[in-house]
Amino acid sequence: MIDPDDYPCEWTIFVKKENNEPEMQKYPGTLKLFPSISPSGTIIGFKEFWEIDSISGQMSRSLPNAIRYPELRCRLIDRPYEVILFDVVVSDSFGGEAVVVDGGAAIVGVDLPAGDSPKFMGIEIQVTALDAIGGRRPLASSTAPAVAEEWRSGEWSAKGNGESGQRWADDEVEVRHEYDTTARVYDPYEFRVRFSPVLRVNRTTPKDLGYWIDTWVNPLRTIISAATGREETITYVYFLGDLCESGTPDSRAQLFAKGISQTFYYSSDVDVRAAQIAFNVATDGLSLLDVVKRWNAEINAGNPLLQTYNPLMMAAQQHPRGKFLYTMQCLEGLDGFERRLEFDKKLRGHRRERFELIQNLKDAKDLIDSPITAGNLKFAKSAIGGRPSESLASCLGRMISKVPAPDIEITTELSKLHIISDIMLSESAPDTILDAVRIIRNDLAHGNRDYPPRYIDEVAQVFYRLVRAHLLRYLGCSESAQKSALSSDR
Repeated sequence: MIDPDDYPCEWTIFVKKENNEPEMQKYPGTLKLFPSISPSGTIIGFKEFWEIDSISGQMSRSLPNAIRYPELRCRLIDRPYEVILFDVVVSDSFGGEAVVVDGGAAIVGVDLPAGDSPKFMGIEIQVTALDAIGGRRPLASSTAPAVAEEWRSGEWSAKGNGESGQRWADDEVEVRHEYDTTARVYDPYEFRVRFSPVLRVNRTTPKDLGYWIDTWVNPLRTIISAATGREETITYVYFLGDLCESGTPDSRAQLFAKGISQTFYYSSDVDVRAAQIAFNVATDGLSLLDVVKRWNAEINAGNPLLQTYNPLMMAAQQHPRGKFLYTMQCLEGLDGFERRLEFDKKLRGHRRERFELIQNLKDAKDLIDSPITAGNLKFAKSAIGGRPSESLASCLGRMISKVPAPDIEITTELSKLHIISDIMLSESAPDTILDAVRIIRNDLAHGNRDYPPRYIDEVAQVFYRLVRAHLLRYLGCSESAQKSALSSDR
C-alpha cells in the first residue's frame, strides 16, 4: 500500500497533430494522493492552452481554460509506480507556469494494463464492519494464564478457526470473505496474532474501473451500511490484473478516490459488537454474491429505495427536518414502485371519469337556465387533477404491514413521541397516528409550521428503521433480520 502524499511525477499526454497522428508529450508535475478525497496535481509547462498567431507568430492563451481527458497517465519520480487518473480536468485560471489537474479517481501500481480503459480481473476491498457482516471469527479459541501473577510464567495459546473463510461463486464470479493474518510469535518480548477482514472478488473475464466501482465497491459499502444502520467507510480497494493469482504486491493497483480512507484495520470483538449488525451472512445462510446481485438487479429495475438510500442522509450532522423528509421520500417511492401496475390502472380509470365529468359539466352548462357557469367549469378542471390523490397515511400503513411486526408496534411507539401526542391531543386531531405523520410531513415540506428539531428526529429515527427493514427485505434477509433492524434498541 502506497502512503498518501504529494508526489513529484512525470505526466504523459498524447496530443493529436495536424495529420491526426497522436504525439506523446511528457511534462514534469506533481500528484496529490490523499485519503478520502479525489486525486489532484499540477502539470508544469503545459502547452495545449497556447495558440500561435498565424501572422505574427506570437503565442497567446485565453483564461480561464480547461480540457477534459477520460484518462491521463503519469509515473512517480521517486517511487516505482505508475498512475492512471480517470475523469480528468486540466484547467488554467490564473496563467501561471503550472496548470491544475483534477481527477475523479486514480489507480496506482506497477505495470498497469496498457491502452485506454484498462480492465482488471478482480478486486480486494475492505469496508468497516466487513468482519461483522461475515459472521465468523478467525480464532476458534485462545488460552491465557488464569491470574495475572502467572502471566510471566504461564502458557499463552490460540487455535485458528479453519472455517472462518467463506466462498461463493457462479459461472462468472468468485467471492471470498477471508481474514489476512499477521503474527509476531518468535519475538521473546512480544506474542501477537492479528486478523484483518478482506473481501476478494475475481471474474473469469476482466472488467473496467466503472464496472467494479458501480457493481461491487459502492454496493458493498451501502449493503453493509444498511446492515449496521450507520455510514460505513471503504478503507482500501486494490484492483487485480491478470497476475492476481500470484498474490504478489506488484499485481495489485491501489485505488484513490473520494470516500476511501486508505487506512486498513484489524478486527476486534469490541468493534464487531459495536456494529450491532442486523444480519450476517453466516448465521442467516446468505451468499454475499447473491446479495450484491440482488442489489444490482433492483438498481437496474429502477427501485427508488435502493437508488435513493444513503446512510449519510441520517448522519448526526444532518438537520432532523432533512432526515424526516428523506425517510418519507424513501417510503413513498418504494410504495409507488411496488404498486405501479395498480396505480397505472387507477390512473386510467381516474382520467376516464374526470373526462366524463368535465364533459357532462360542459353539456349541462350549455342548457337553458343551467346553474353551471363558466367559473364552475374552470374550478372543476383545476380542482380535479389529472392524477388520483394518494394518501401518505395509507402509504405508510402498507409499508409497515410488509415487514415483520417489531416487539413494540411502530404506531404504538409513534404515539408516545412528543410531536405525535401533541397533534393527537389538539382540537383538530386527525383520526389516526399515521395521519398525524402526514400532517407533520406536509407542514415541513411546505414550510407551514416548524417543530422542535429533537422531536422531529425522534420520528425520523423510527421511520429510518422501517427504511432499513425494507432494504433488508429486498436483499433477501430473513424476517428476524428485518425485525432486528426495526428494533428501537439498535
